[in-house]
Formats: sequence, C-alpha cells, structure tokens
Amino acid sequence: SVTTPIIYHYPNKKLIWSAGTNFNHFLLTPKNSGYQKLEKKKYLEKKFLTYSNGCAFLIKSEYINRVNSFTEDYFCNYEDVDLGLKLKKLNVKTFYVPSAIVWHKESVAAGGLENPQYVYYQTRSGLKFRQRWSKNLTQLIIVKLFFFMITAKRALNFILKGNFLGVLAILLGIFDAYFSRLHRRNYKILERKN
Repeated sequence: SVTTPIIYHYPNKKLIWSAGTNFNHFLLTPKNSGYQKLEKKKYLEKKFLTYSNGCAFLIKSEYINRVNSFTEDYFCNYEDVDLGLKLKKLNVKTFYVPSAIVWHKESVAAGGLENPQYVYYQTRSGLKFRQRWSKNLTQLIIVKLFFFMITAKRALNFILKGNFLGVLAILLGIFDAYFSRLHRRNYKILERKN
C-alpha cells in the first residue's frame, strides 16, 4: 500500500495543510482534508484515501514501475492525483497515517500560490487532468463547465487585485492544455518584476 502522513503548515506548526485527501469522482476535483484548520480529533483518524498528496508519501518502487511512474505531462500540480488514480485502478490502497508528521512550506519552490508561473501550471494541469480522466462526453462537458466557473472566479479575483499576470497565466494554461503543449514550460512574460 501507499502511506501518507498528516502535513502541517510551516512555520505555523499547529495549522493543518493536509489531513489526508478528498476526491470528487464526478467533478474530478481533489482537495486537501483539513486545509487551514486547527488539529481536531477527526483529522487524527486513520483512513483509506483515493490518492496521497505529492508533498509526502511512502510507496514501494514496484508500484511506481507498474504504473510507469508519474505522468510527466503535468510537470507540477495534479501529478500526485493522476498517480493515485492509476494506483487505484491496480487495487493498490492508499492509507492516511496521522501518527506520521511532516511540516510543509506551501508553494515556496513555486514562488507562492499567486505566482503567475504556478497559476499557469495549476490551470494547465487541472484542465489536462480532467480531460484525461473524464469517463464520457457528458462528464467531460460538466467537468469543464465546473472548471471554467472556478477559473473565471479566480481570474476575476486577480483582476480586482490588479494581478494581470495571473489572468495571463490562466489564459496561457488553458491554451496550452487544449493544444497539448505540456511538460515544463517557462514563460518569461510571467516572471514578476521586483
């Protein structure tokens, strides 16, 4: 099986970043359980999950080999969910073990949650993931509509904050997902000027 720990924010070590994961199989939407919450008993119970958060997990190398590793198309964001769904198809169980603890500096390597390059990857990978895992045309249409509602809300939020590079990152992410321009891509235009 695959095991994943409870993950706390760093430096606020009492705030949960992930107490396991939740996954909406119809809308193909992953979510960290307990995100931004203080520790409670319900977050300290062992449970089976659909996937483990890519931040920290233990897995036998034979399972990675059986699913042919991570899908490199994503580069970052959704590669862990994709791996979890592939493992689930092989009946490999993912188990949340809250007695194991990790502290995580969220999106530091990516430059923060609103960094345009991070927003680009999150948008592109999110759309590509939903295209890849939709089971039929009806689900694909509903999933895309849901994705675009969330993405439009995020873009509007960026506009209100004056973060126009964030909006551009969303548009580039959508464009590249549709035209399968995948793997690692760095757009100079998305680099923030200090």
